[in-house]
Amino acid sequence: MLSCKEVSQLVSASVDRDLSFGERVGVGLHLWICNKCRKFVHNMTLIKNEFRQLKAEPENLCDPHIELSAAAGERIRQKLLQCQCAHPRRT
Repeated sequence: MLSCKEVSQLVSASVDRDLSFGERVGVGLHLWICNKCRKFVHNMTLIKNEFRQLKAEPENLCDPHIELSAAAGERIRQKLLQCQCAHPRRT
């Protein structure tokens, strides 16, 4: 029986490649008994479908009418500053 970690790795890999028959069987058996991994697969499927839709309709990627609120922009700026302080660039 595959572990949750193995299943999550295989499900993530399935975005880029087809799983072998054995891998699909192993994942299927694990999903049959593991609710958390079923939720993970569901979420991955939603994400994969959203990417497919964006790929099919690239004009939706850069909608000039969508703007961040000032608060959201400030939160992003603060996180970036924190990240730069925690991980200074090597020169």
